[in-house]
Amino acid sequence: MIEEMKNLTRVLVLAPLFFISWCVFSYLVFGSVPDGNVRTAIMVTVLSIAFGALFAWMKRKALNNRVFLHIKPNTIEVVSAEVFRGEFSSATRFLVSTEEFQKTLRAVAVRKSHVQGRFMFAKESAFVRIWPGVIGITELELDALTHALSEEFIESEVEIVPTDVVDSARDTAIKA
Repeated sequence: MIEEMKNLTRVLVLAPLFFISWCVFSYLVFGSVPDGNVRTAIMVTVLSIAFGALFAWMKRKALNNRVFLHIKPNTIEVVSAEVFRGEFSSATRFLVSTEEFQKTLRAVAVRKSHVQGRFMFAKESAFVRIWPGVIGITELELDALTHALSEEFIESEVEIVPTDVVDSARDTAIKA
């Protein structure tokens, strides 16, 4: 997604530069610029600025309205909402099947509470907490998870919750 935004930024900057440089070239060669060229250069510049502002606003809106996900073995939970189950973990490994994880993650991305029956919808940004538990998670599994998250969400922030935090929370709950 980041690479697509870089390409879009290049187009939004280079499109007006082409028309503006054509106007400068016309002025240098002919001594004047035809009115159609000036209007075109102004319209392309204004449209590029408007589209750039729209995309920046949409990205900022998506970042402000993050979806919070908790990923546990065979479970992806949208905080205060739905729980999605898949068969992507085993008793010894956190991520066994990346295809199954991708399918479960896609179900999260197109859930009814976000899509609301629309044909087209904007991607969300996500804050993800991974709860590997006693299984643990390897760097390779973490890379596969972040790659899958980057395909479904605009921007994702990943946090791994260590097992001692889970144990201390349980101990505190028992003491209370």
